[in-house]
Amino acid sequence: MKNILGRLRAAWLSVAVCAAFSWTASAAGPSFDCAGARGPVETAICRSEKLSKLDVRIDAAYRRVMRAWSSDPSTREELRLLQRRFLDDRESAMTLPDDGLGRHLEAQATFLEAIDTAPRAGFEGEWGNVAGGLRISRQAGGLALWGNAVEPLRFRWICDVEDLGIVDGATFVAPPEAVSPTHPGWSMRLERVAGMVRVLEVGPPGTEIAADGRALAQTPRCGRRGRFDGTYFPTKNRLRSN
Repeated sequence: MKNILGRLRAAWLSVAVCAAFSWTASAAGPSFDCAGARGPVETAICRSEKLSKLDVRIDAAYRRVMRAWSSDPSTREELRLLQRRFLDDRESAMTLPDDGLGRHLEAQATFLEAIDTAPRAGFEGEWGNVAGGLRISRQAGGLALWGNAVEPLRFRWICDVEDLGIVDGATFVAPPEAVSPTHPGWSMRLERVAGMVRVLEVGPPGTEIAADGRALAQTPRCGRRGRFDGTYFPTKNRLRSN
């Protein structure tokens, strides 16, 4: 009888230890229930402690920003669209070498955690998205624009800009009046829209334009097919040097 009780006690302890381990693992796991994981991406995240932690960081940062911007529906919707694109791109990232999925999640977590939700007037400050960022600061002669960007999944292009510009109404134009010794006729036009900045690279007269206003010609500040065009959110402490 004692042997039977001993075996039962040992079996119970084994079950209890397994249950405790399972609870601990799920508590440190991803933002979703791994019991209902769907598709190869969620399965991969559930199987990796590193990817699970990144998923938790992304979820926490995204929720923080969305709560802070509860009174700014336009900026919330733009961030929601960006988050959906990030989720759509995860499967493509899985096919890349050198931990493509991990790099994809790390980039999104870093970007979301850098978003500054404090109200901001004007153009001065740091602005970013998952591809890179821009910094605008006041200097003698106007506002200085500095920034860089890189294609976040495959690193197929890199962009760099360093220019002086002026504010023309609700638009910041760099260089002023599109006079550039290195890129004649080209300018970057930044427009404040709700809590964001929208960036458009504008070519010289005669440049073919797409339906959304983007120049179809290769932009001079970027590598092949790269561009600064897009929506940038207020960020801080993300651009390390200029």
